Amino acid sequence: MQSGLEQTPWQITRLSTSKRQECVKNELSNVDFQGTSGKIKFDVNGDTIKPVVLKTVKNGEYVALN
Repeated sequence: MQSGLEQTPWQITRLSTSKRQECVKNELSNVDFQGTSGKIKFDVNGDTIKPVVLKTVKNGEYVALN
């Protein structure tokens, strides 16, 4: 059987919950996505790696806090 999310959705649903969680967690480390809030990447624990940017609204627009 294939590992990770290379499996078909049907194959994934037949896996135990812990195995599904492991597959998703393992594949998250391959994510490198440019989203609206910036670049999104995950570490081996499934935690996001991205800078924190605090913003506020000034004159009706979002601006970064210094």
